[in-house]
Amino acid sequence: TRLIPNGIPNHRDKAIGSDEQRLAMLAEVTDSATLQVDDREIRRGGVSFMVDTLSSLQADFPHDALCLILGLDAYLGLPEWHCWQTLFELSHVVIATRPGSDVELGAALQAVTTQRLAKTGDELMNARSGKILFTDIPQLDISSTDIRRRRREGLSISYLVPDAVAEFIRKNNLYLS
Repeated sequence: TRLIPNGIPNHRDKAIGSDEQRLAMLAEVTDSATLQVDDREIRRGGVSFMVDTLSSLQADFPHDALCLILGLDAYLGLPEWHCWQTLFELSHVVIATRPGSDVELGAALQAVTTQRLAKTGDELMNARSGKILFTDIPQLDISSTDIRRRRREGLSISYLVPDAVAEFIRKNNLYLS
């Protein structure tokens, strides 16, 4: 599993922390056996488009099926992404939802979802790409926006990020302004 920090975002402001700081925070919570930090978007330079990242991963792992994991909020914005329908040619898409999430998909996203919906994870194993799987995650109300807000306001971020990341943020005076 690879954690790939966004290089230069296309749909929002550039990250507050430097590339090096964001990579270091990820390194604090990963181990090379199960999670790896992958800096390909930062190394590539320029605006980051997921279609380019997945193409790069396909080239590096030509015999593996890829799964792009998105939160529900990111999935809802998918039709605004560059070449978004091409993503399904390159990978499966797994959407992490909170239990009880009930949202209305726009027409284009609804059509793609209906066509590609997998009912179980096993269906992803039987296809190289193109499936969509919704999966519930534990209901934790954690957002990066809230973590940065809490930091600016001098509130604790304990239990919202791993201890090592909280310490890194504190030592480097991140998200104070």
